[in-house]
Amino acid sequence: MKLNFHLTILATVALLTPIWLTSVVNAEIEISQLELIVQKTRFRTPDMRETSGRTTPGGTRGSFLSPENTPTALIPETNIGLTLAEYPTFFVYLPAMVGKTGEFWLVTEDGNVIYETKFTLVERNGIISVNLPDDGSIPPLKVGQKYEWGMAIVLDPNDRISDSLASGWVQRIEASPSLSQELQNTTPDNHPKIYAEAGIWHETLDSLAKLRQSNPNNSTFITQWQDILESVGLEAVADAPLLGDTNQLTQPPQKSGGSLRAPDTRESPLVPPPSAPTPRSNMRVPDMTPIPIPKGGGTR
Repeated sequence: MKLNFHLTILATVALLTPIWLTSVVNAEIEISQLELIVQKTRFRTPDMRETSGRTTPGGTRGSFLSPENTPTALIPETNIGLTLAEYPTFFVYLPAMVGKTGEFWLVTEDGNVIYETKFTLVERNGIISVNLPDDGSIPPLKVGQKYEWGMAIVLDPNDRISDSLASGWVQRIEASPSLSQELQNTTPDNHPKIYAEAGIWHETLDSLAKLRQSNPNNSTFITQWQDILESVGLEAVADAPLLGDTNQLTQPPQKSGGSLRAPDTRESPLVPPPSAPTPRSNMRVPDMTPIPIPKGGGTR
């Protein structure tokens, strides 16, 4: 009888042990996920600012687009983002405007064009990325130098003053030895948080966007993306889908290098006086060929 009793106890323990272990593992996972929710990933914005860029609520000057129909440059509220890359990636929210043309440009502080490209908007609104070509066709960004970049939606090719515009600034810096070491000692899924804490904007978004694209159903990466954008005042587009880069859209031949005729600020009524910085929003740019390059103005 005692033997049967002991055997019964052992059999019961053997049956319950997997269930108990499963419960413990599930509890640990729930605790880990709860910690991620409580400890939001926030971007530590560097102490630097540009007076123009990003986006404004209310649309563009001279057009009657609602806020959800205007482009938004994904940059911090300071209107400038840092990068470590010679050829960084830029992110922009675009509304759904089938058949309309989008135009991207990158210029130096004195207005020399580094890169420009065109593409056709698609039927879905969302966030697109623009990758600078690293094939030697354009020069790399110089350390310590600021560049202005922008995105325009061409509403009427015959009336370029109606363009809906978003723009921002980028500056390349060198990684500190401690940052480089930290990145080398961690896995890629931890890189977005490291970049965010270091104030490196473009690598924060680029590394997190790649993680989201390779793991589309990972709720942790989705939450991190939303937390990052909300921490810099971009909650309006934090839930927008990622549409990929411009090469995945219908794209006509692109051009790079050269120089474009920038708008004459002495004649343009759209350029505000020095005491009134350009609002963080879309603004119209004067007609020019081939792509309008705003001078010190624009929107995020």
